[in-house]
Amino acid sequence: MTFSDLFYSLIIIIVLSIRPGGCMATANKVLKLSNRKGKVDFSLIKDGKEIPLRNKHLRLIIENFLKDIRFAYLQLPKYLHIEPVKGEYFSVKTQNSEGKLVNVSTDNISNLISKLIPRENFKLDINGEEIEFKYKRDSVAVSVNYLVAKDIVNNLKKGKTIAIKNLQYVSRIKVTKTNPYDKAFKSVVKDFSIKEDGKKAIATIIFYPFKDLLIKVEVELKLNKRKFSEINSYYNILKRIKDHTYLVKYIGIGYKQREGAFLVISYEFETQDKKPSGKAMGVDLGQAHLVYYAIPGTESRGDVSVSYQWEDKIKGIWNKKKALQRALMQIKDLKKEENSEDLEKGYKKVVKELKAIRDYEKNFMETLNKQVTASLVKIALKEGVSKIVLEELSLSPEEKNALKFPKWNYYQLQTMIENKAKENGIQVEKINPAYTSQRCPKCEFVAFIKDMVRPKRDTFICPRCGFKADADYTAALNIATKDIEERIKSYIIHDIEILEDRKLRSSEKKYNIQRLQRWRISLLKQLLIDYLQVKNSKTSLKKLLNKLASQDRQAYNLLIEDLQKFKGYLTKE
Repeated sequence: MTFSDLFYSLIIIIVLSIRPGGCMATANKVLKLSNRKGKVDFSLIKDGKEIPLRNKHLRLIIENFLKDIRFAYLQLPKYLHIEPVKGEYFSVKTQNSEGKLVNVSTDNISNLISKLIPRENFKLDINGEEIEFKYKRDSVAVSVNYLVAKDIVNNLKKGKTIAIKNLQYVSRIKVTKTNPYDKAFKSVVKDFSIKEDGKKAIATIIFYPFKDLLIKVEVELKLNKRKFSEINSYYNILKRIKDHTYLVKYIGIGYKQREGAFLVISYEFETQDKKPSGKAMGVDLGQAHLVYYAIPGTESRGDVSVSYQWEDKIKGIWNKKKALQRALMQIKDLKKEENSEDLEKGYKKVVKELKAIRDYEKNFMETLNKQVTASLVKIALKEGVSKIVLEELSLSPEEKNALKFPKWNYYQLQTMIENKAKENGIQVEKINPAYTSQRCPKCEFVAFIKDMVRPKRDTFICPRCGFKADADYTAALNIATKDIEERIKSYIIHDIEILEDRKLRSSEKKYNIQRLQRWRISLLKQLLIDYLQVKNSKTSLKKLLNKLASQDRQAYNLLIEDLQKFKGYLTKE
């Protein structure tokens, strides 16, 4: 096993994943309707009698359901076979209906939890009347599968537990060959109607979440011409659900502390991928901007602007959160010495303020991410873009800290861009962003060290051809370039081969040795992570080499010998 073998093996391992275009695709979306989105009224229908439901009633319904699911979750280990396997993961299996052990999945975990809930029903006092809520087993399993089953399965394999903090109680529109959509929809949804008078629209939705009980939801939306002409307005979504242009997958109720009670509808629809125009939009997570886009071959580029100045606001939120966290730590330290009533009051006050600022931060980022997504896709449609290229989000702490907004929820932003693009027939591709901010889009020079081409945080200057541009624009342009990963790898391989084949001059020897060693160490670390199947990408090279030595001593000896020869070759006069 030579170093060259390691080098080229790593290159073979990296595979591009490109989504085919020109065919029908299915987009999935979730609509949540609460009093924050319009006037939403809930009521219960029992034996033909309509009983109004307030926020507190819906909160109690969800809390009772959540309590039963948590109890069932705690019983899970008794019914699972968990064994340690190579690496940090565990083998987790359960018995199927035939008594055979099978690997856990979201489906069998959800079904198992639905069987382990401690009661078939619960009772609540609603406006002076005792109401019995009888679970539908399928709804219980679907609700678990819908929100938390994936996290449960992934954490079981890691030997971890999760805190189930929030759930929605939903019913599934189960479509099969013998149960077409129309029939499946009517078996769950008794009524779905919309009335309008030019100024407002009232949607009435009645469905069966529990046995022998109906929930009625009335949604009142004001018909603002500009807002409701948009394709994704709540009004138009409800209209498309009514005429079955959008197909409902799940429908149910939920409750959140700050949001209150809400109706949740998960729906899907078909989109036609556009004929490839050859245009691609590259989107970079900015060093100087939140996100920056560029479309090669056009003048269209820039920071995705929003309707207000937000940078100072988010920085103010983060500074306040940091100050509250610091105050909380100070109070905790003081409580260790003296636990007075005043300290306890101060502690509770800071905890309350910290929770409020965290919720505000979350809502602020979500709102801005929606605005950025809408602007970005609107530009893509206007420019006739057929593909949006994003970065693979596998940022190390150092890479994340290098961003202008390291605490931003980029995962949420990328998910929104993917969904919105797909909805509008635009393909989405993700690439490894390595060296995209250090490559010249004009002459293809790749700098091993960022300082070579980035004299300032927001400026790119090519030392070979003199190309100068905004650093984020350069990265976005490279991200959008066809086969960019292969181009960068080809250039680096060529550069290394040239350096190895000629005698280095004394003046440049130290610099070239340094950058070659850094590149090779980076490659070696990545290959060892893959070869040893190490899940933690932050594991140090020293630990990886020690692990290789314990598992495959012969390979370790050959590798060390190769590295020593390589170092000797570079340092000889």
